[in-house]
Amino acid sequence: MLARAVLFPLKLLLLPLKLLVLPIVLFGVFIKVIVLFAIGVAFFALLIPIFIVLALIAGPFLLIAAVAK
Repeated sequence: MLARAVLFPLKLLLLPLKLLVLPIVLFGVFIKVIVLFAIGVAFFALLIPIFIVLALIAGPFLLIAAVAK
């Protein structure tokens, strides 16, 4: 109980600091999410042409394999 009474003024002292730091931390998390989303979109945008080229290369072989059965 004594430790609680001693730490309470410290909590009151640090509360404005926490309230000042909270928007900065939230802004950092927001930027991190945006960057990760942009990297994911760019990665999938690079994968789509690769899949198209692979389909163009593998398509005739798949047709031949289907006809040969």
